[in-house]
Amino acid sequence: ALGGVFLVKYAFERDLLGLVTRVSLGSVMGAIFVVAGEWLRRKPLHKTIAALRPDYVPPAITAAGVATLFASVYAAYELYDLISPATAFLLLATVSFGSFALALLQGPFIAVLGLVGAYAVPGLVSAEHPSAWALFAFLLFVTAGSLAVVRYKGWWWLAWLSLAGAILWTLFWLVALWQPADTLVLAIYLLALMIFFTLF
Repeated sequence: ALGGVFLVKYAFERDLLGLVTRVSLGSVMGAIFVVAGEWLRRKPLHKTIAALRPDYVPPAITAAGVATLFASVYAAYELYDLISPATAFLLLATVSFGSFALALLQGPFIAVLGLVGAYAVPGLVSAEHPSAWALFAFLLFVTAGSLAVVRYKGWWWLAWLSLAGAILWTLFWLVALWQPADTLVLAIYLLALMIFFTLF
C-alpha cells in the first residue's frame, strides 16, 4: 500500500510521464493487486492454509491494491485536478464500497479498510456549499452497507466502528457547519441510525 502511495507521490514530485498516464498506471497497478489477491486466495495452497489458520497474504495484497486505487483517484482530484469533485466523490465511494464486497470473500481487514475509506470520502472531497442532506444520506448508505456485512459475516465488532464513524461526523457537523435549518435532517439521520442498529 505504501509502495503504491509513494509511487504516485514520487511521480508527482519528479514530474514523470503525463498526468493522465501517472493516474492510469497507478489505477492499473491497484487493480492488478486486487485481482492478484483474489487469485491467490483461490489457490489450493492458500485454501489449505486458510482452513488451518488465518491466511493474511491474499487480503494484504488486495488491501494494497485498494489503497493504491484510492490514492490514484485522490491524486487525480487533489494533485492534478483531472476530475471534478463530484466524480472524485463517486469514484472514491465506489472503491470503498467495492472493499465491502471484497470483504465478504477476503475477510474483516478489507471491511475495515473499506469502512475507513468510505467515512473519509466526504472529508477528502471538498464541496463549495456543503449539504447536510447529501452528507447524511451518504453516511446512512455507508452505515447500512457496513451493517449488512456485519449481519452476514457475524463481525459484530465492526458495528462499533460504524457507529463511531457515524457519530463522529455528526459531532463534526454540529461543531463546524451547524445551521438551524439542519435540525430536521439531523433528527431523521439519528432516528434512522437508531433503527438500523436496533434491526441489525
